[in-house]
Amino acid sequence: MRLRLRYVAALRDAMGRSEEDAEFHRPISDGHALIAAMAEREPEVDWFTSPALRLIVNNAIVTREQAINDGDTVAFCPPFSGG
Repeated sequence: MRLRLRYVAALRDAMGRSEEDAEFHRPISDGHALIAAMAEREPEVDWFTSPALRLIVNNAIVTREQAINDGDTVAFCPPFSGG
């Protein structure tokens, strides 16, 4: 499964990049599975274990139950504030 991944705000800083194309060699059925796969792939990045992490799939904010399909663009958005 190939996905376009985007990282927002503090997660972008933690990852050292804003986006990437990623290949997953195991099934990623939904947001829960994707977040679990990212936590395994990037164990030093605490955001992937945070319940506050939000998903944006193909430009729509979704729950973790959202199905993830090959070719989707998924943004990971930690909580942030502005002023």
